[in-house]
Amino acid sequence: MKVKLIVFILLGICIFACKKNETYPSQNLEAKPQKKVGSTFSSPKIEIQLSKNGTSITVNVTTSGYVSTTPPSVEVGISGSDGFMTSQTLGPAGGSFIFNGTAGVSYTFTGQMLIGSVKVTTVRFISLSPNSPTTSCTYPSSLATPSFPESIPYASPTGETLYQGDGELLLLFPTDAQLGVKIVLRYKKQYSAEDWRYTAPFTCAGTQLQNGDIKTFYIINNLESGTTYTVQPGILCNDKFIECPNTFNRTTIVL
Repeated sequence: MKVKLIVFILLGICIFACKKNETYPSQNLEAKPQKKVGSTFSSPKIEIQLSKNGTSITVNVTTSGYVSTTPPSVEVGISGSDGFMTSQTLGPAGGSFIFNGTAGVSYTFTGQMLIGSVKVTTVRFISLSPNSPTTSCTYPSSLATPSFPESIPYASPTGETLYQGDGELLLLFPTDAQLGVKIVLRYKKQYSAEDWRYTAPFTCAGTQLQNGDIKTFYIINNLESGTTYTVQPGILCNDKFIECPNTFNRTTIVL
């Protein structure tokens, strides 16, 4: 009897020990998207894609991970510099709009999706080139052949005529479709090895002459009398000097 009792006790200890050493497979509680019971979202997400063309930035916004019965509110904040938006269409599913910025400025776009008390954000950055091209950098053919008149009869209130003075050269450009172009003239004495001298930029804005033509004129002054100068027009395009393919040799008058 004693021997049987000892065997039962040892067997019980063995069974108890085996139970204590029994293992269970681990569970990854974050393997699946978190979903609250009775909630309207599982894995909410907002994404922003940016593309640029010159100083124009196209912003595409997409959202996902929410139940349509409780749509989120969506907004995008912009920081960097002054600008303005056009074609704005943002809704619960996102949308797109165009932001017109400033060349040489970096912008931060912060997207926010709000579902109840849950806020989801995303941030994107973009930089605009300081030389973002807005026009083709070629010299306009309509400005390639300026005239060098001795007088300009422009339509002032008194019908005054502008005459070439001592040590001056008058230039007359056709204006037509080139309104707003920034013109720069460079000049030096003919055949000299001196560096070019440049005028300040002036706008091809147009002046009405007495015959009704619209043209732009400029006076180069402080030149030597009776001296021939080589003149080459150019335009400013994306902060670069784009020269005219033609040069002109003209002589100042002596009064």
